[in-house]
Amino acid sequence: MSKMADSSGKNGAGRRVSIRRDDDDFVVAFQPEDFVIFRNQDANALRRVCNFLQWEIVADTGSTAISANRALS
Repeated sequence: MSKMADSSGKNGAGRRVSIRRDDDDFVVAFQPEDFVIFRNQDANALRRVCNFLQWEIVADTGSTAISANRALS
């Protein structure tokens, strides 16, 4: 099993992550470890990546969280 595999044996699919502001950027962090894995100035780009990777966004404190979540649905 690779280091990226979670407890279900999937390679990252089903990961729980949060998106939050960190200074001028937004970050994606694995939860509950709070390990930052991605950083970008565009929160929507990070949401698209998480969606593509089938990661569950359990907390999103980005300034456009509500409108972006509607757009992804």
